[in-house]
Amino acid sequence: MTDSDFANLCERALQELRARAPKRTGNLANNGVRLVFVSKKEALLYVDEEVAPYMPYTNEPWLSPYWNGKKNPNEGWFDRAAEGIAEMISSLAKGDLKRVDT
Repeated sequence: MTDSDFANLCERALQELRARAPKRTGNLANNGVRLVFVSKKEALLYVDEEVAPYMPYTNEPWLSPYWNGKKNPNEGWFDRAAEGIAEMISSLAKGDLKRVDT
């Protein structure tokens, strides 16, 4: 895989994570999701919790009585997105994807 191929694959993963992020205000998807190239062969794709400190609450079950027993409609979105992105990268890079539950 060339450096350009890697960069394009990372950009595609960024767009996928943004597309899957909750969009009530758009801040999480548009400003919180970040891609940083550490080197030509390494990148970090993450949610900047300084920009979107509420991100964990969009992914986890709601436990507060404030929500009156309602289920979080976004529950698990980040987990599903990470799995989907890993599958996409594995497929495009023609690699093997093995899930190891800890």
